Amino acid sequence: GGLYKHTFQVKEAYAPNMTVSVLLLSPDPEVKFGSVDVWAKSDAHTLVVETTAGKDMYLPGEEVVLSVVTKDAEGAPLPAEVSVAVADLSVLALMGNPKKDPYQFFYDGFPLAVTTGSNIKNILYEAEIPLGSKGGGGADPDDLAKKKRGTFKDTAFWNGSVVTGTDGKAEVRFTLPDNLTTWQVESIGVTPDTKLGVDYDEFMTKKKLMAVPQKPRFILPGDTFSLGAQVFNQSNEDESVTVTLTSDTLTFLGGAEKTIRVKKGESALVYMPVEAPGERRTGVHAFTFRAKTNGNEDTVTLEIPIEKNTVYETVATAHFTKDATSTEYLFV
Repeated sequence: GGLYKHTFQVKEAYAPNMTVSVLLLSPDPEVKFGSVDVWAKSDAHTLVVETTAGKDMYLPGEEVVLSVVTKDAEGAPLPAEVSVAVADLSVLALMGNPKKDPYQFFYDGFPLAVTTGSNIKNILYEAEIPLGSKGGGGADPDDLAKKKRGTFKDTAFWNGSVVTGTDGKAEVRFTLPDNLTTWQVESIGVTPDTKLGVDYDEFMTKKKLMAVPQKPRFILPGDTFSLGAQVFNQSNEDESVTVTLTSDTLTFLGGAEKTIRVKKGESALVYMPVEAPGERRTGVHAFTFRAKTNGNEDTVTLEIPIEKNTVYETVATAHFTKDATSTEYLFV
């Protein structure tokens, strides 16, 4: 006795969850209230997004073709609007690389928005429901491998409105900057009736011979410092690499060319001492590192901003005299 059984049909419209509540009122008077969440699993709002790069490895400055496909949960083509972003994975890693899931944001369940009240609320308490209970094309590759690198970006491509056709397909084309890194492709899709989906993919820009400059963030007029390059040999053979540094504004304090031996799969660091002329007080100092072997080459151009020497010195003096006048001298 005392057990009441109620049966109802779970409909697709109830997704993602619903709340079943029971209110008991006795003549004593006494009130008892209990509720339980019932989850209605449904793929009705699921959008499958698939983004694929043409290949896994690219050269800097090469054209990338991304294929975007959108489908419903049954695999049928479904037109959708997709936001596509291609960002440097090393920059995203600084933020912990947070990956988004819009489906979870919109359909991760909703709290009960109905408030139950009684004028005998001083004896009202909530009946606990046990958990777990039953219930509901581009440039020539040879030219790109040897071209000078100088355009570096954290985001290679972004388009907030890539629309797939009735066949659920779209194509995106863009030219890569000169970064040598891993790129992460993030594609977030939505349909007019709020079907949601997301997809992540990765590809790399890489060269057999890579020179990564090591430089200060800024320099002061008259500074003496060293410019360096980390040379990576990604080929299948040990290489003899000639590293050359050129600049129209910096003064070289030693040789501007060095030859090093770098084993396959390893790297070596090269430094060259330079001086910033004291008469150049504004603008930037541009320099170019070039690493070259018999068959491979990498050239990188970067700039270093010139900052003013804003180091201040404060001097305090004390003096006491009984004379009518006193003279103090300050030498700068």
